[in-house]
Amino acid sequence: MLLKHLGCFLLIYVTLIRPSMNPDLLKIKEASAGLYYLSESDYPFEVVQFDDTNHIESSLIELSHLDKSSKVEKVTLEYFFRNMTKVYPESTDDQKMFAAKFIMLQNMLQEELTDIVVYRVGETRIDAFIIGKLKDGTLGGLKTKVVET
Repeated sequence: MLLKHLGCFLLIYVTLIRPSMNPDLLKIKEASAGLYYLSESDYPFEVVQFDDTNHIESSLIELSHLDKSSKVEKVTLEYFFRNMTKVYPESTDDQKMFAAKFIMLQNMLQEELTDIVVYRVGETRIDAFIIGKLKDGTLGGLKTKVVET
């Protein structure tokens, strides 16, 4: 129980209490504003930052309030955004604009972060963390939820 509360505290600290946001994360936050990751349910993006770069997978499981043995899958950023950035010949202008916004977000993430990994934590209701190294050496990026049944 304490672990779940600690994970909740870390998420609150990371997203709300941190005295000043890293300027690179601020750019990422602005680029993701108004975007929703589309799956069986649509969720917005939240900015996350980690000062401790060790044990990132266990930290993500704690933040997701899941058991230590929970599934953690790593995918590339391109794979994670593949359905968001795809444009078909029959796509409407709105669909093309949607894809263009995600392409811009993907490019921004690649400019501001190095060694990007997308961690998919859990099954069915998956917490997805796009994490990379910031210029100051800390880890940060975006978090969203993906629903897959």
